[in-house]
Amino acid sequence: MSQIAHTRPPAQKVRRVESKKYIAWVRDQPSVISGQHGCDPHHIISVGDGRMGSKASDLLTIPLTHAEHNELHHDARQWESRHGSQWQHVAATLARYVAEGLG
Repeated sequence: MSQIAHTRPPAQKVRRVESKKYIAWVRDQPSVISGQHGCDPHHIISVGDGRMGSKASDLLTIPLTHAEHNELHHDARQWESRHGSQWQHVAATLARYVAEGLG
């Protein structure tokens, strides 16, 4: 009797999307946390193509003040427990971009 091997297909390399236009737009938006202006575009962490130190796509970016950005990088779990999932903020940021007719 033959056995069927269950193997996962090889992982495909995901091409990172880069968009200077989108990053500039994110930089001009108010912080998703405090509503303050003068933001850093934060590429969400704990994602990417699995390589150590790989940066997420520019489309996975949210506006944060410099202090909020530093806080998130210091302890992402604690930041998310206080402010919500980075993914939720990405979805809201992308929705605002599309609603403004830019995407």
